[in-house]
Amino acid sequence: MRNITGIVIAVGLLVGLSGCQAGMMTAVGDWISTDHIEGNYNTLDVGRDYTGDATLYFYLTGDETLYYQDFDLAVADSVVQGNDHLLLFELRCDGSSCSDLDFQLECEVSRDEDELSCEGEKVWETYENFDFERD
Repeated sequence: MRNITGIVIAVGLLVGLSGCQAGMMTAVGDWISTDHIEGNYNTLDVGRDYTGDATLYFYLTGDETLYYQDFDLAVADSVVQGNDHLLLFELRCDGSSCSDLDFQLECEVSRDEDELSCEGEKVWETYENFDFERD
């Protein structure tokens, strides 16, 4: 009986992990924001190793200058529950002295897996240009 229980647990873990991997594959590819800022689009470029790069355009409060920042990104998690699929990205500022811009990006995946509707955290919590489509 112990061996059967161990096999059932092992199979359950493998099925759960393969579901997570399959869900993470959804993130792979090039994504572009659905809206632009002065003709510039935010991008997410995710490789098959679930890491990549992002570029975000933004304004600072009270400043009319358009800024951009490059980030290194990694897919941190994929959660599929029923019809809902969420992807969690870790974005780390690419440069020195900008770690205050690091954040997590939580994205809801569309049913066709061709759109992401995302929300940021920390200084990006109120940022409104986090909707992406496949490029």
